[in-house]
Amino acid sequence: PPVPAAVTRLAQGLLDEESGTVTDPLAPDRDAATAAPSTAAGLSAAKVPSGDSPAVSGEGTA
Repeated sequence: PPVPAAVTRLAQGLLDEESGTVTDPLAPDRDAATAAPSTAAGLSAAKVPSGDSPAVSGEGTA
């Protein structure tokens, strides 16, 4: 190629002997990420204390 490779793979997933395919080396990380609740989801559940109202911006109104 006219340009050097941007990335060089140094390793790959292990061979799954049952199926004869190469496993996804990032699968355990993906499984852990989907099992744990995300920080954004926890923040969206935050409630406004009673008696207070969230600030409303006038931007975008005519």
